Amino acid sequence: MVPGKPVAALVAPGITDQTVRLSRAGEKPMPMRSISRCRLPSLGPGVLLAAMVALAGCGGSDDGPAANQSQAITEPAAPAIDLSDHVGRYPPDVVDGAAFFAVPAVRAAVEAAVPDAEVRGWIFDKAGPQSPIALVGDRLSSFGCETHNCGDHNWVVLIDKAATKAEVCYRDAETMVGAMAGQSRWYAAGKAEMRPGECPSE
Repeated sequence: MVPGKPVAALVAPGITDQTVRLSRAGEKPMPMRSISRCRLPSLGPGVLLAAMVALAGCGGSDDGPAANQSQAITEPAAPAIDLSDHVGRYPPDVVDGAAFFAVPAVRAAVEAAVPDAEVRGWIFDKAGPQSPIALVGDRLSSFGCETHNCGDHNWVVLIDKAATKAEVCYRDAETMVGAMAGQSRWYAAGKAEMRPGECPSE
């Protein structure tokens, strides 16, 4: 609104002959030409600016980013895994509610290392004799083998205490003949490679 300027000057052309209905009940409509002869009281620029800012905020929403952040629920961080309590225990022994290869993080690490489902089946479900879990350097070592065939068919799982990464040695003498004789297959990060020698038993 421009101070001191007739209302008619602020109305779009072509509608000056229209009538404006007053808000008070019972009043007769006044032709726009009559209103155009009226002048609004002069208002200072500061007053006008304040009024415009107030009107602009009337239709605002309370659902802004700040509101969304205040309503967000912070989920507690998952507790860190430490497999140290399994050291000295056999893999089937239950520690903190789960056997070694039943710990989800351990299974996930072995699955990520070994793409061969048959090899994973021997480790998880079909193991015969197994040695107590040992600490070798900064990793846990779990040795297992096939019943009545430990010398030719065995494996060892090496995994860090936090169960973030595993390495698996697997040896099956029946399938490792010719150039592969006397070697073992090592799995890590979903890939396999042949290395000389048997799987370490400790």
